[in-house]
Amino acid sequence: MFVQSVNYNNPINQLNEISKELVYFNFEGKVVFDLLLTNGNSSGRFLISSFTNSKFEMSSFRKTVVAKNIRNEIIIYYKKNQEYLSNSILSKKTIQSILNENV
Repeated sequence: MFVQSVNYNNPINQLNEISKELVYFNFEGKVVFDLLLTNGNSSGRFLISSFTNSKFEMSSFRKTVVAKNIRNEIIIYYKKNQEYLSNSILSKKTIQSILNENV
């Protein structure tokens, strides 16, 4: 499962709401968070956690790396939803770099 932010608010602060959605879909497993709009394109951009028994295992949160093909899909998503980039901590230069990236 993959969770992306849609503005500068960190989705980690919305774990209760995310948990309800995951329970609704009977999901258990690994959840990857993309914090690009909150943390920028830094080493803390991607986090992974385990979701079991209807809750996140808080001790399982850690930084992770995602494959190039997934990063490309994220770029495509943000190109289609540019308003999310505008409502982030990203600089105009970084936003332009994302929009101009070839995938």
